[in-house]
Amino acid sequence: MDIKRISLIVILPFIVFLVAIELSAFNSNFYHREFLTHNVYEDVRNADELHLKVMDFIEGKSSSLPDDFNEREKQHLRDVRSLAANAKHILLFLVVLSVFLLVLILKSEENKKSAIGKIMFYCGLFTILTAIILVFLLILSFGPAFDSFHRLFFRQGTYMFDPSTELIVNLYPEQLFMDLGILIMKWVLSISILITSAGLFLMKMKTKRINIQLKHNN
Repeated sequence: MDIKRISLIVILPFIVFLVAIELSAFNSNFYHREFLTHNVYEDVRNADELHLKVMDFIEGKSSSLPDDFNEREKQHLRDVRSLAANAKHILLFLVVLSVFLLVLILKSEENKKSAIGKIMFYCGLFTILTAIILVFLLILSFGPAFDSFHRLFFRQGTYMFDPSTELIVNLYPEQLFMDLGILIMKWVLSISILITSAGLFLMKMKTKRINIQLKHNN
């Protein structure tokens, strides 16, 4: 297997994860269920209204945040907005790079469907394995994983808040993010299973065609 195929198989799981994050993190139904489950409406009466404004800000549809949040909370949400924008740019770059690599690979392939099938199959398997490992990490040690994520993407001291005086942790409790992580993994697994199945189907098409040709020749 050449470097182009290996690169594509490694890149595609990142695309799957980023798509899954997009589908999960901006799902309004998910937040409504979570607010009910974790009694957010009892602590924050205007939770839906605040959440919509936060999502509009993070998605770039709005340039301001409600004054219900203090400056520290607003700064953290600005950092989240920056992270979300960067994720979209990375996703676009990876999609373009994947298409470029795929074109290069297919130029030298006689059976293009089979080549695409193999890439999809191995990519799907690799992504499923990665997702299963991450699910176990989320379930067994969510706290340390959650803290590591913040240390990786945010400046030290900018993401710790006091639930008695600051709104953001009451609107978005830690348990919500664990459920969000599980939802993301469910999307990743679902997409990966579809990719693997489609890859297997394309690979089998080649086998069937060969068998038909052998029978015809005989």
